[in-house]
Amino acid sequence: MDDTSYAPVQDKGALLESGGFGGTTLGSNNSPNSNNMNSFSTSSNFDTSSYSPSSLPSHGFYNNSHSLWNKVTDIFEKPAAKLAAGITGLILLIVIIANAGGSGNNGKGDDYHNSEARGVMMGMDCSDKDDMLWGQPAHEHNGHYYQVVGGAYSTSPARITWREAMSDAGHRCHNENTGYLVAIQSQEENDFILGLLQSDNNFVDHTDAWIGGCDMKNEGTFEWISGSMNTDGVIFWTGGNPHSGGKKVDDQFNNFENNEPNSAGEEDCVAMRGGKRNNPAAVTSDGMWNDVACYSPNAFFIVEFDG
Repeated sequence: MDDTSYAPVQDKGALLESGGFGGTTLGSNNSPNSNNMNSFSTSSNFDTSSYSPSSLPSHGFYNNSHSLWNKVTDIFEKPAAKLAAGITGLILLIVIIANAGGSGNNGKGDDYHNSEARGVMMGMDCSDKDDMLWGQPAHEHNGHYYQVVGGAYSTSPARITWREAMSDAGHRCHNENTGYLVAIQSQEENDFILGLLQSDNNFVDHTDAWIGGCDMKNEGTFEWISGSMNTDGVIFWTGGNPHSGGKKVDDQFNNFENNEPNSAGEEDCVAMRGGKRNNPAAVTSDGMWNDVACYSPNAFFIVEFDG
């Protein structure tokens, strides 16, 4: 090893004391012959004058990189460069947000299904997916399929809000179609759904089921919030309570029971009355509709799938 290429440690200590490389003594007294055990000599037999900070080379990596950094900062201090940098940053931010959801479906990820129907905009895209029913089978009626979900178990009945039912329905698949809360268009369809509900093994008399109607957008104006392109957003009742001028819209089907909807206490979501199995009464509320608070629980909800 070439000893002349390294400055001894002692010389570094001297630098702290004297402000330069000079080989003075560092201790409680500044004498080389001190008996103080903490004293030590920083004298050196080597020429350390070449290590003066003023003699550092004027070229090399340090100076080059430092000079480059100064040039870069000078550029970005100019107004035009600041504007360009800001625009570039904004573009990058937009790209990051647009792609945050993952690939597919315009960058919104596999769990964002936008078929122009509001009810499934945050539902699952069931294209090329196997059936995912998570329970009872789906039953066909006039080209559509229907599934009863939930249970009025005697010991622990299901307690499902309308919003939970809506979200759950949108994450079920059948024949590559996304589910949605049922939108009922006729008395025949209503009777079929009531029959499915009452025949469910977990049905208990007088338990109700959520369907896809609500008036959350405009009080007293009920519409279908569904995933069906044929019914999503279709208004079937307007004016609120029938005693206050409420009435059905055009030829749209509705099955509200007497004095309903009444919007008592912010009742914005629609449920079907389960009634009683094989009710022989001539007048019955079985299958009739009622507006209910959206966050109150029901034991069932009905999912519909397009054919």
